[in-house]
Amino acid sequence: MKTIKLGYEGDEVVFLCQALVRGGYLVAESRVFTKEVKDAVIDFQKKHQLDADGIVGYRSWEALLFIGHEAGEQLPKRILSL
Repeated sequence: MKTIKLGYEGDEVVFLCQALVRGGYLVAESRVFTKEVKDAVIDFQKKHQLDADGIVGYRSWEALLFIGHEAGEQLPKRILSL
């Protein structure tokens, strides 16, 4: 997964928004990484003991990808291809 941050535009942001919604955040699905998305990411990062910088890199993606998945469950191929 790419590292993304405020202002980034692409499919990864749509996927990020969907993951945040699964995690209980009220963010609108968008292709643009907005301040609303950044604020939700920072809150998520704080709650998961990650660097709360609003930048979604490897460790943040890892935590986000496993929201709502059981340990050992295989992730959908769509996720792995991003």
